[in-house]
Amino acid sequence: MEKSGLLISARNINQIPCFSGDSRTQKLLSKTSKFRSSPSRLEFSLEKLRGPAKRNLLRSTQHSTCCFLGVTVPHSIELSQSEPTILGEPSYVHGVAKILKIEATETSDAASEFVRRLVLVDLDPATAKLAIGFLGPFLSAFGFLFILRIVMSWYPKLPVGKFPFVIAYAPTEPLLIPTRKLIPPLGGVDVTPVVWFGLNSLVSAFANSGYVDFARKVFDEIMLKDTIAWTAMIDGYLRNDCAAEALECFLEMRLINVRVDEMTVVSVLGAAGMVGDVWFGRWVHGFYVESGRVHWDVYVGSALVDMYSKCGYCDDAFSVFNEMPVRNVVSWSVMIAGYVQCNRFNDAVMVFQDMLLEEVEPSQYTLTSVLTACAQLGGLNLGRWVHGYIDMNKLEVNLTLGTALIDMYSKCGSIQEAFSVFETMPIKDVYPWTAIINGLAMHGEALASLRLFYKMLNNGVRPNEATLIGVLSACSHGGLVDEGRELFGSMSGIYHIEPKVDHYGCMVDLLGRAGHLEEAVKLIKDMPMEPTPGVWGALFGACMIHKDYELGKQIGEHLIKIQPCHSGRYILLANLYSTCYSWEAAAHTRKLMKGKGVGKTPGCSWIELNGVIHEFVTFDSSHAESKSLYAVLDNIVSHSKFANCVPDTNLLMFDID
Repeated sequence: MEKSGLLISARNINQIPCFSGDSRTQKLLSKTSKFRSSPSRLEFSLEKLRGPAKRNLLRSTQHSTCCFLGVTVPHSIELSQSEPTILGEPSYVHGVAKILKIEATETSDAASEFVRRLVLVDLDPATAKLAIGFLGPFLSAFGFLFILRIVMSWYPKLPVGKFPFVIAYAPTEPLLIPTRKLIPPLGGVDVTPVVWFGLNSLVSAFANSGYVDFARKVFDEIMLKDTIAWTAMIDGYLRNDCAAEALECFLEMRLINVRVDEMTVVSVLGAAGMVGDVWFGRWVHGFYVESGRVHWDVYVGSALVDMYSKCGYCDDAFSVFNEMPVRNVVSWSVMIAGYVQCNRFNDAVMVFQDMLLEEVEPSQYTLTSVLTACAQLGGLNLGRWVHGYIDMNKLEVNLTLGTALIDMYSKCGSIQEAFSVFETMPIKDVYPWTAIINGLAMHGEALASLRLFYKMLNNGVRPNEATLIGVLSACSHGGLVDEGRELFGSMSGIYHIEPKVDHYGCMVDLLGRAGHLEEAVKLIKDMPMEPTPGVWGALFGACMIHKDYELGKQIGEHLIKIQPCHSGRYILLANLYSTCYSWEAAAHTRKLMKGKGVGKTPGCSWIELNGVIHEFVTFDSSHAESKSLYAVLDNIVSHSKFANCVPDTNLLMFDID
């Protein structure tokens, strides 16, 4: 025997907020008494449900049932009380499919049919109201929106907040699958406050789940778009790396004079920084200042700092940072990360030290940026202090922070400490594996790097482009030609990674160092993309090592043509001519460099002493101890000459890119 109707089971219907004190609903529920003889047949346990949905829906009720409206329910179907009631979980949705007699192999198909049957059923107003209150947390966003529209058509003047459940949460992907199938029939949506809120949330839900095109479809259906709708769409584009579309959307918003709030400004500045459009960012900055809402919202200030930093204008970023009357950990972190992005590592460390003096506790993101600066500066002691700070404050070493520690120790010369951090990480994805593989390659441990690479594969971790660059680099420095050829040849077929220019550069370096110059030249000619100066530079270095000066001359002259303002290219070629006693050619090359106004870039180095990083530039005398330092240097040089230690400068040129 089959019965059709509405089935409710709860200890006290007044415990559900939307039912409380509603005589029409109570009267409706009395009609369902004939089904109460065996309510357990469709009763699900909600004990696994957590958060606001459980608190708001059930309050003190521990068990309730899912409602099926206008659905034929066979009494022969019984479901376990342990079945979860969240739509989107396979066990629940397939249970629904059994009840509805839906022949569906996919969870999404069952959920989609479930939503359609709920939406298309002809309900009276009281039943629809009951459905909204009770089923809101469980329906897919769009199915719920359809029911909401049905009820709004019956209650056109219903005040805001009448219904307790709207789309205030971001659905998971299984919930969005049936929702997407219902997009086309939406049509022009009446703009009531409740539907407004639901559609804005739906735009965010789609965008946050990666369905930015569907988010745009919903957005375009909103007749009168408010600030929240525009901001949701702009932020959605930004979250999906569609920065140009986000900026276009903001321009559309300004053309129709929609009010811009702080959240809008933050999203737009993020998009400007992503595409590196500093002029657009400056325009937004000026617009925000002219609006009279400065001095400073901390989030807008941080977004401005981030935008200027990503565009390479660190001085402007620091000016904004200094003007902020209130700075939180995000502000400090963004400024430190900005200096790191601009390769101003010493400034990043100084800002970090100021942050500690201000007694602002750094976050994992902050420490990751500081460790990156330490790695580039060779600041091992400061890096160790940061590591100690992490341990002392019991901060979680997540994947990002752990990778930064491995990279710092590797680049600062302590590969054993790097490996120790790697070994203690409980979970490892491709990034820490790549960091330690590159670290071992950097320290000349080619075989160890290769062994670790194969161990990574055995652990089920797939390599990325950076991993293969590290392994090929290890093969290059270790002279493992056959292994390098095999890895490079299997990139597309086995690892499904198309070789990029950096991979070709590693192979050219590998072949060149091993003396296979003709094979290296052929590889460059066969490249599917234009060879970069770095690739040609690797081959030039190989020519110098193996004294193939004729090929070296051709490559050197080609490098000057493609990089006429790079001083290193002229110096390399002039040195080559000098090596093979072509003095006139060497003089001509230096004269050509001078005639084009190309200056020699001074060398720069850092040294850490007592936790302070000192920077030195060639022929620089700005350091407070420069006289003493030069005196010691002169003494070392004289002792070296006395001991007949003559430096070999022939190979000092090869790392210039």
